[in-house]
Amino acid sequence: MPGPFWSLWVSQTRNVALNLTTMTIRNHRRRQDRISHQQPWLTRSQQELNPGLTNYPDFVAGEAVKAVVSPDGLTLAILTAGMNSLYYPNTPANITAGLIGKIDTAASTQFLFLYDVSGANKSKPVLKQVTPAAQFARWFGLGANSQTLYAAGGCDDVVYVYSDNGTNFGLSNKISLGHAPNGCLSNAANRTGLGLGVEPNVAGLAITADGKR
Repeated sequence: MPGPFWSLWVSQTRNVALNLTTMTIRNHRRRQDRISHQQPWLTRSQQELNPGLTNYPDFVAGEAVKAVVSPDGLTLAILTAGMNSLYYPNTPANITAGLIGKIDTAASTQFLFLYDVSGANKSKPVLKQVTPAAQFARWFGLGANSQTLYAAGGCDDVVYVYSDNGTNFGLSNKISLGHAPNGCLSNAANRTGLGLGVEPNVAGLAITADGKR
């Protein structure tokens, strides 16, 4: 049986632990208050990157790798380039079709989220559009007029061009970079990247200040 000294030691240890926990919480709150005061936008709003897929209403896109605000300050663009592999849900129709355990390739894409951050929306961005794409690298940018968005593809070796048509940003062009003539095919003709058997992939994307290059 533990003696009185053991009980006293446990009691004192518990008190020390509680005191340290309390101090840690207080310090954390002070730090958060200080951050909120210096950079209030950090704590104003938090939203999940849910692309609103019909068959996967609770799905949240993974790995947001880059965020850019348009030159006019009205649009926030966020690119997710994670491995968003979604398996067909367990429904009678999918069971009959033999799809259970298989990846829904149409839904398993990268996503480009566009938010309205004008005026009062600056502290609480409003989702305007979600654009899926089978291949997105982590590089993209908005033109000087804030009406054109450029997003680098992946193994397809192209740059996607999206233009603001007044309602949303729609795909208006694809700029081929010419390194992978056969698209996303893993073959000798496409393995021209740096390294052994590496397919080309965009390593960066930048737009000049005047938006011409």
